[in-house]
Amino acid sequence: MSHHKSIQEEVAEAKSMFPAVNVPTSTPSFLIATYQRTPYTKIKMTLTFPDGYPTHPLIVNIDQDAIVPPGLKKKLEKELNTVAMEQPTQQVRAVWERLVSFVDTNLFVPCWKELRQCVEMVQKSDSTAATKKSKQKQSTITLYDSKGKIKLSLHNEAYYINCNITIDPAYPDFSAATGGKSCLLEL
Repeated sequence: MSHHKSIQEEVAEAKSMFPAVNVPTSTPSFLIATYQRTPYTKIKMTLTFPDGYPTHPLIVNIDQDAIVPPGLKKKLEKELNTVAMEQPTQQVRAVWERLVSFVDTNLFVPCWKELRQCVEMVQKSDSTAATKKSKQKQSTITLYDSKGKIKLSLHNEAYYINCNITIDPAYPDFSAATGGKSCLLEL
């Protein structure tokens, strides 16, 4: 009974610290929670409390859906399960704190899949250029997740273009932050 009470107390404390985390289901064995910064950054997770919790760390599972592609699911699960393993107590609070921080500071969450495709496209163009054994400059992509900024430099033989792309914080919607566009392209 004290094990169940301590889990209930821990969840209650975490809920008071993170009121924006919605918990529709909570039992002594698991809880389901969601957090969203915008409708396009909603992350749903299941926290499972194994026998022997907190000595045995809780298990975090992130739901894969239209917002959370496989790559983001894998990254978040790895990171959040590591947070739980490193925390001797108050694992729910620590996991939620890291998730909320990630979602609130990483403006690429709603465009994770498209961004991954862009990175792969740049890497593919570089590998194609490398197979030609040319001395041309390599294309690069640099990501600034807290600013939602992509710095892109594309090279093909004698031609090149450098640009910055800023993702609106409300992407794929838009706000005044990018002049009424879902992203802002600066050449």
